[in-house]
Amino acid sequence: MNNVRSCILFVKVRVVLHFAKVNESKLDVKEDLHMEGMNVQTAVLLAVIVVGMVFAARRMYRVFSLKDDCCGGGAKDSSKKFKAQRVSDMNEANYKHALDLKIGGMTCEKCVENVQNAINSVDAGNVWARVDLGSKTAHILSKNALDQASVEEAVEAAGYFVSRR
Repeated sequence: MNNVRSCILFVKVRVVLHFAKVNESKLDVKEDLHMEGMNVQTAVLLAVIVVGMVFAARRMYRVFSLKDDCCGGGAKDSSKKFKAQRVSDMNEANYKHALDLKIGGMTCEKCVENVQNAINSVDAGNVWARVDLGSKTAHILSKNALDQASVEEAVEAAGYFVSRR
């Protein structure tokens, strides 16, 4: 707090001296520099606001750098992080098997990405999952016969759940 008061005092001195030079009038510097002390409640409130802003800035950084979910919900803390899977074959005619699942626990686009990566890792290169946040469904296409239980295990390992319709 003393540093803040010193800075405020310094600024006031500079302003007073500046106006003294500009106006070339005599100023009572002692009277103009009178500074009221900050009461305890104001200091506590200011400290709480500063601490809150620091936490908010850290959270914003983690969200915008895609290290956290935007909503704080979604995947459980014990969930497995799946490596991002790129689907090279996006021709639906090449996929002979399809499966639709209702996914629970998704609240944002980061959740959608997590679920897609989990499902696409079941049989990498042969599975293409498209997850819709609005309907909370996953449309899964596969070149080979797909075991629904293994897909559900991957979704649950990512921290989400397959709901029964």
